[in-house]
Amino acid sequence: AAKLEKPPKRIVNMSGDTVFFPSSSETFDQGLLDGYKLGANEYCKECHPDSFHQWERSAHRFSSFNNPFYRKSVELMADQVGRERTKWCSGCHDPVVLFTGQMGAATQAKFSYDSWEAQQGLTCMSCHSITEVKDVKGNGSYVIEESKQYPFAFSKNETLRAINRLLIRMEPSLHRKTFLKPFHKTPEFCSTCHKVALIPALNDYRWIRGQNHYDTWYDSGVSGRAVRSFYDPPKAKACRDCHLPPFRSTEFGNRGGFLHDHLFPAANTALPFIRKDRETTERMQKFLQDKVLTVDLFAIRRGENVAVLGDEPPEVSPGEVVDLEVVVRTRGVGHPFTNGTSDSNETWVSLDGSTDGTPFFRSGVLDSEGRLDPAADRLWLYAVDHGGGHMDRRQPQDIHTTLYSNQIPPGAARVVHYRMRVPEDARGVIELSAGVHYRKFTRDYTTFSLGAAHPSLPVTTLASDTVRVPVRGPGRETGNGKLETKRGNPDPPWLRWNDYGIGLFLQGDLKGAARAWTRVAELAPDKPDGPLNRARAEIAEGRLADAKASLALAEKVRPGWLKTAFFRATVAREEGRLEEAEQDYRRVLEK
Repeated sequence: AAKLEKPPKRIVNMSGDTVFFPSSSETFDQGLLDGYKLGANEYCKECHPDSFHQWERSAHRFSSFNNPFYRKSVELMADQVGRERTKWCSGCHDPVVLFTGQMGAATQAKFSYDSWEAQQGLTCMSCHSITEVKDVKGNGSYVIEESKQYPFAFSKNETLRAINRLLIRMEPSLHRKTFLKPFHKTPEFCSTCHKVALIPALNDYRWIRGQNHYDTWYDSGVSGRAVRSFYDPPKAKACRDCHLPPFRSTEFGNRGGFLHDHLFPAANTALPFIRKDRETTERMQKFLQDKVLTVDLFAIRRGENVAVLGDEPPEVSPGEVVDLEVVVRTRGVGHPFTNGTSDSNETWVSLDGSTDGTPFFRSGVLDSEGRLDPAADRLWLYAVDHGGGHMDRRQPQDIHTTLYSNQIPPGAARVVHYRMRVPEDARGVIELSAGVHYRKFTRDYTTFSLGAAHPSLPVTTLASDTVRVPVRGPGRETGNGKLETKRGNPDPPWLRWNDYGIGLFLQGDLKGAARAWTRVAELAPDKPDGPLNRARAEIAEGRLADAKASLALAEKVRPGWLKTAFFRATVAREEGRLEEAEQDYRRVLEK
C-alpha cells in the first residue's frame, strides 16, 4: 500500500458513472471529483505529519480494496448481483473509486481492484471535504465537494508549493474553515457511515437495519440523553471522546500541545495483524482491555437459592451438579458490544473448571484449527440468509433476518448460565476461571478472505475472573474460605447483584430479576437502584400496584430523580391516569 501512496499519474476522469445510488452519498454538483485531489494524502502530510502517521495505520486507511476481508465480500457480491449494487458499500468504503465514476457496470472492464484508486481507502479529503450531513439515516448520507485550496496547492513546482504552505501558516482561517467544519465534531457526522440499512434496491427483499452505532449511543446513558438506562457515566461522552482521543503533538494546528488521534482506536485487530504492524495491533488490544467489559463469576444457583461467590464461597460436594451464573457487563463502551461487523466478530465467554490442576470442564475453547467451540456463549449477532443458512460470508444482499443477538447494550449485562458436574474424586477445592475473549473475524471468514494457510487472527482477552470453591469432605482446606483468588471484578455486593438483575431482566426472567433487585434494595438501602429496577420488572409483568410501591421507595431514597418520574409516568399511563403521566413525562423532557 505504501508504494501506491502517490498516483502513477494525475487522474482527472470526468466521463465516468455519475450515478452513486444505492449509496446515499452525493457530490455537491452531482458530477465527478478529481481522484488526484481526493487522494492527496501526501499534500496533507506536509503540514500534518503526526496525524498522517496515525491515519496511515488506521482501519480508515484500509477501508477499501486494500482490505482483503472487505475485498472478498465485495467481489462475491459483484459476482452474484453485479457491480452496480456494490455502490451501496462505496460511499463509506471506496469514495475515491465511487466519485471518480468507476463503480458502474459500464466501466467494469476498465476497473481493477488493484488500481491506485482502489487502494486509497478513506482518505484525508474523503472526510474533510464533506460539506453537508444530509440526515442521520446512514449509508453514507453526506454531500462532498472538491474543496477550495489556497493558491499553488497541487503545483509540481516546489517553490510554489512552499508559497502555498506559507500562505496557510500566515492566515490559516480559510483552511481551517474549509477542512474542519462544526459538524465534524459531532456524532451525527460519524453516523453517516457508522449506521447502516439494507434497502430493497440492494437485496430485492425489504428494508433491514444493519450496524448502528449512532442510535444505540443516542438511546444510552453514555449520550446523557437517555432516561431508561441502567447506568450513566459521570460525564456524557460522544464518539470522539473514545475514538479520537487527544495525544501530544507539536504539529501545526495543535491545540494546547494536543491533537486528536487519527488512528481512531477501536476493535479492528485483524488489519494491523495481517500487515505485521505489531505496534498498532497492541494498541488496539490495549484499547479493548481498558475495562470495555468485565466478567464476574457471580454465584452458584440451586433453584431459587443464589449463593454468591464472594470472599467466603459456598461449598460444593463431590459428584454434585452445579449451576453457575456468570455475569458479563459492558462498561467503557457507548454502543452495544459487539458492534460493527457484529455478525462476523467473534466475542465469546469461556469457563474452565479444574481440580488439583486437572481440567474437568471447559467451554469456549479453540480447536487445533483455530475454530471456536460451537457450544460457547457468543456475544454476537447470528444472521441467516434467504435459504435459512448462516450468513457467514458478509454478503449483505443475502441477509434475510437476525436469528438472535447476544449483543450487550452499553451500561447493561448478560448472564451466562453453566451447568457442570463436580468430579467424584474432587478434594480440597475446585478452581473456576471465566473470561471474555475477542477475535475480529471467525476462523472460517478469515479462511474465506485470506486462505486456509493463513494463521488465525489474534485473540484478545478482554476480562477474566477466577475463584476457588471449597469441596465438602476430606482434604477440605481449613478456614472455610477467604481462599486465594484472582477476582477480576472488585465491585461491591449490591452492584454485582444489580448487574445480575439486569442480565436476567434482558433475558426475560422477570421474577429472577425482581428477586435480584430486592436484594440490591436490602444491601444498599441508601441507593434508589434496587427499588427502581425492581419496578421495571414489575411493570413488565403487569404488577402495577407493586411497581407503584417500589417507585415510591425509590422516590423516598432519591427525591426528584427523573428516572423514577419516567417509570411512574409509565404506570400512570397504563392505569389511565393520563394527566399525571403527562406531568411526569414533561419533567423528563425538560431535562
